[in-house]
Amino acid sequence: MHTRLDLDYSVTNAFTHTPLQGNPVAIFHDTEELSRLEMQSIASQLQLSETTFISERKNDGSAKVKIFTPVNELPFAGHPLMGTAGAYARRHGLKEFVFHTQKGEVPISVINLSDTVCEVTIKVPLACSEYFPEKEKLLKSLGLNKTFLPIEIYDAGARHVLVAVDNITDLHSLKPDHNILEEFENMAINCFCWNGDKIENRMFSPAYGVKEDAGTGSVVWPILQHLIKYDQFEINKKIKIEQGVLLGRRCEMFGEIKNDGINNYAELSGKVCHFSDCHASL
Repeated sequence: MHTRLDLDYSVTNAFTHTPLQGNPVAIFHDTEELSRLEMQSIASQLQLSETTFISERKNDGSAKVKIFTPVNELPFAGHPLMGTAGAYARRHGLKEFVFHTQKGEVPISVINLSDTVCEVTIKVPLACSEYFPEKEKLLKSLGLNKTFLPIEIYDAGARHVLVAVDNITDLHSLKPDHNILEEFENMAINCFCWNGDKIENRMFSPAYGVKEDAGTGSVVWPILQHLIKYDQFEINKKIKIEQGVLLGRRCEMFGEIKNDGINNYAELSGKVCHFSDCHASL
């Protein structure tokens, strides 16, 4: 006989201070009794770009977090961890803690700005990059003839292909052929525009079950690394990246590549808006 399982979950909007803006994530609490199959089924049912599951909470505030898209599990992702951190801090009255993901430990700090809005900062290692071998096929799928910078893949848990578009008009005019994009397995295609002052990004990823994402946190430091690599940006400088503009869900993500005196690392920050606390019975 199936035993009913009662679960508390929260919904937050990452990279915004406004309800129903930004990028939503559902966060399930105390999920030790859920199997991986059940987690994937819940994520598929909700059809958000990501759903997270918290378990194994320790006395020091640390906890394990698993991340699922509607079609697969991710070892790491930015916006769901940001939204999860906001909900977790609110639920347990925490300001600093560590999330354990498949990509390792993620130190997190949270500053409460109001009853429903907080600012979250996470510290992450830099992403590894590699050559992208199918440039012509990708450009055809995007309707582009050229790019501002070389196309490369950055692995930040999710695998991000970076395509620098010449201007904002071209970026907003993109109408990708998703049938072709589906052939690029286990990667997200990020088209961004950099004008020396502002960055705007659009992310397309049929491979992750997301036609276009409103706010992709894990691409923030790869974009900064890419710009630094090609002498377009500098270390120890914070920048805002906007996403979701054409979706009517504007996200404001902040990133910085920093040096602690020994190693370079990245910080991702932004606001998180609490939307609701809910209950589910399985």
